[in-house]
Amino acid sequence: MAERLHQITAQYLEDIKKEKEYLNTVEVPQNQQALQEARALGDLSENAEYAAAKEKEKQLNDRLAEINDIIRYHEIITAEWCTIRYDELGITKDIVLVGVLEADPEQKKISRESPLGKAISGRKVGETVTFTSGTGKKVVVTLVSKGKMK
Repeated sequence: MAERLHQITAQYLEDIKKEKEYLNTVEVPQNQQALQEARALGDLSENAEYAAAKEKEKQLNDRLAEINDIIRYHEIITAEWCTIRYDELGITKDIVLVGVLEADPEQKKISRESPLGKAISGRKVGETVTFTSGTGKKVVVTLVSKGKMK
């Protein structure tokens, strides 16, 4: 059981339900077939195919357990887009604040739990905040604009 609810968007919930369906209908049956074929090869103690299939089985079971936990213990949040200005650098960036599980800096999806996310959550447009980055550096940003995702 989760210690606290997973904060996720409705889109993420839909995505992981699709992933669960795919794992159960495609990946798990393929893995079961691989296990059967590996068993048919004989001696399991020195059977690399069997060891690989068992490892894949464990990975699938772990991911399915994780997905089931998220589905069971979640609360839906609305992602929020923000434009921020790094005052010291004069750089403006567009980001989306999401839950921890959805964070992907390469996609400009920033966790609400990150230092930046915590600093700008609940702030008004025009406010300037200072926060300490993950590397320990003090960073000053100004919230230029924001809104809820649809």
